Amino acid sequence: MIQIGAACLLVESGIAGAVERGLDLIEHELATYANLEGRIPGLLEGDFWENVDDRGEPFVEEDGSIFSDPGHALEFVGLAAKFIAITAGAATGERADRLLAASSRLPVILERNFANGYFPGPQGISKGFDLVSRRHVNTDMPWWNLPETIRAAAYCLAAAEEAETEAICLGVLRDAHNAFREYVRPDLHLMAYQTRDANGRPVDLIPATADADPGYHTGLSLIDAIAAIERL
Repeated sequence: MIQIGAACLLVESGIAGAVERGLDLIEHELATYANLEGRIPGLLEGDFWENVDDRGEPFVEEDGSIFSDPGHALEFVGLAAKFIAITAGAATGERADRLLAASSRLPVILERNFANGYFPGPQGISKGFDLVSRRHVNTDMPWWNLPETIRAAAYCLAAAEEAETEAICLGVLRDAHNAFREYVRPDLHLMAYQTRDANGRPVDLIPATADADPGYHTGLSLIDAIAAIERL
């Protein structure tokens, strides 16, 4: 997934083969990790699982669960939507058709995985969700998945062609933005609490590297989101 971000940089730098590489990555993720067109009976359209088995099917844990990290699914949407936005204008023929097909899948994944992970009360996105029982299996709410979701929703909104899709993207953008405000600390240079629990309380748990780098989750996502919103 992270390689899609690298493909964006390569495309912007005019590196030969970068568009095809990014497209291959996006199509692989969609074909392997997303439930589209009812591929996996019993799961919901747009569900996105974390792991696959040696047959390329969703990895089923010993207890029968299928683990999903909603934040990772939403991060994928943002990276894929950004890649499509910067390549679609120059693509023609089969490549343009492939980009359009991939783009049409992203709002479904955005809506489903935000619904899977979001706690509307404390405002945050959980770290783990079981796609079988439809229950949270890790109620920690890290900060990083919110700016990633803001980016994903902003790019999907900029590409939306139907009022229903626009409304879905706006709703996710609004809720992720307002949730992130609950993390931001004016007393610490506007950096965010790294993790809150299901009651909204900050907890002593570090999910990733400290977020002081503008090229990391928060800064990178929000800079991209601004660029996407400016396209509206």
